[in-house]
Amino acid sequence: MDSYAEKNNMHIGSMALAKDVSSIIVDDRKVGLISDVPITGGIPPELDLGGNEETGIFISYGRSAGPFARTLKLTPRCHVLGIGCRRGVQAEDIESLVSDVLEREDISWESIRAVSSIDLKSDEAGLLEFSRKLKMEPVFFSSDELAALPQRGFTPSERVKAVTGVDNVCERAAVAASRNGDIIVRKTSKGGVTLSIVREPFSLDLKEG
Repeated sequence: MDSYAEKNNMHIGSMALAKDVSSIIVDDRKVGLISDVPITGGIPPELDLGGNEETGIFISYGRSAGPFARTLKLTPRCHVLGIGCRRGVQAEDIESLVSDVLEREDISWESIRAVSSIDLKSDEAGLLEFSRKLKMEPVFFSSDELAALPQRGFTPSERVKAVTGVDNVCERAAVAASRNGDIIVRKTSKGGVTLSIVREPFSLDLKEG
């Protein structure tokens, strides 16, 4: 299970439990399965869809720890944060807004795949520190790259355009860094920080190795 999760870009809630789950499967015993993401290709016979086992796999980008007595949670990394901020903003200010929105939208921190912004913020200490906390290298785009994106009803701001050269930073940056994702959180502001979240499509074929 640990190698499968890593191959499919999922955060593993417990390496020890992942090994236990693999051992149960090798012993021809059943493991429960509940998933919030689409499963393609059918369910392998060693997995009990519906959660009637004591030990089970919970695949979700939500915040719940899962329904089993012993739950191995696998979290798809399928969310991209687009962030705009004023000069001198602190990492704590960014984290505060992100935390509020993730809680409101029932999104796990472990499901974040990337942090993105405009290249004018590539030296912004607070943004860089926030990204380091997530163990990520932020992705930056020029104003021309952001402006060239196909229109998706981005939330415009003449003030932002006057400063950055593009009418919206956070929504455009999230889209630019995503893999064909959709905006699920439009521009949200707090304490000099703006945030947008894109969710990328995610599905699993459990019969693939």
